[in-house]
Formats: sequence, C-alpha cells, structure tokens
Amino acid sequence: GIYDEQIEKFRIGFIPYSNVILDLLRKTGVTEDEMTAMKIKNSTDNCSVKDRIVYPFENGTRITALCYRSINPNIAKEFRYMNSGSIGNTQIKNGLFGFSQLGDNVSNVVCCEGAMDAIALSEYGVPAVALGGLAMYVERYRLLKSKAKNITLLLDTDEAGRNASLKIAENY
Repeated sequence: GIYDEQIEKFRIGFIPYSNVILDLLRKTGVTEDEMTAMKIKNSTDNCSVKDRIVYPFENGTRITALCYRSINPNIAKEFRYMNSGSIGNTQIKNGLFGFSQLGDNVSNVVCCEGAMDAIALSEYGVPAVALGGLAMYVERYRLLKSKAKNITLLLDTDEAGRNASLKIAENY
C-alpha cells in the first residue's frame, strides 16, 4: 500500500480510466507533442496510461520523466511499468525517483531499481532513490554524488539487476 503521506512526499499520482488527464494537461499549457513524448497520449488521441500510478523522476529543479505502473492484474509483467521518456529539454537519464526528498550532504543513499523500493526504505528513515528500471547513466551518478558521499546499490536479483550491478561497479 501507499499511504497519503507517501503520496504527498513523493508527488505520486494516479491516472483513472478516462481521458480527463489529457484535458487537464491541455488546460495547463502542455502541447499535444509533449503529451505524445511523455507517452500519456497515443496515436489515436486517447490516454495511453489509464489505470496507472504515476511516479515523477526529478533532478532537483524539475521533473525530467514519469514512470507509469499499471494496477491492472491482467497486464503482462513486462508491460506493468512504462517510462515516459524525456520531458521538455531535460533527458530521462538526468533524473531519479525520490531525488528531491534527499537532504543536502547525505552521507549514504541507497539506489534501488523500483520506486516502491525507495518508498519502503524511506519509511524506515533510509535515504533512497530509484532508477526506474533504467541504467545508471553518468548524469545520474553525478546527480547522486552531488548530494551523497556514499551510494549503495540495491537492485533486483534477476539477471537484469545482476548485470546492471556489474556494469555499474565496472564504470563507477
């Protein structure tokens, strides 16, 4: 479960089964091209992320991307998560989930694969961010090092997580 405090702290949202989100975005000045780039709108002008929890990825000054998590139990595992791609002039690799919640000069931060892992750790007072299933790009590493002395990886134990851990260890 996600609690109200976590929803507010991490700015988590939910897109219901409707196109209401598209109308809201249009009213706030988001262009059709931007909605398509964020993968909120598909080629048939319908919302492509209905019934999904939305997690923002940030770099401290702005949202760089969104991650959408389906709550539909009939969706195949490989389609449960979807990343928006870059938003505006920033790139998805420039942001991390939970980055804005880190204090300044944190001695240790845990870098997880998924947003729910970072949320769970924060509930126990552990500073954590999530990669959202994406790589540890140089930009993300620099972003983390700007706030934390030590970074601990806590990735999934599947093949992808093990391979990512090895690649990160080789490069950083």
